[in-house]
Amino acid sequence: MSEGRNPTSGIRRTVKLILRGMNDWRCFSILTSGQAITTPDGKIVQPTDAMEPMRPGTGVAVCDLPDTTYVKDFLAREEWGNNKKVRAEVGCFFLILGLGVSVD
Repeated sequence: MSEGRNPTSGIRRTVKLILRGMNDWRCFSILTSGQAITTPDGKIVQPTDAMEPMRPGTGVAVCDLPDTTYVKDFLAREEWGNNKKVRAEVGCFFLILGLGVSVD
């Protein structure tokens, strides 16, 4: 099984930044990289003011079950026990099923 979960940066609060006097797109880039900036009127804007919180990434599970003897151990794996976590972290399952596995 392989998986990957890279967090995704939050959505930029562009309108909020423009209303604070920041209409230079370089400011957005600096904030997105995690650095604070100073507005033209001297206020310090932190990245948390400019971005929504990070969103957890979703992974892909590739599961190879060559025959029915693998199914019981596969379903008993610890990572499948927390249904909420699996639904939040695994966005796609690829099941590679051997002959007869889908029938049983």
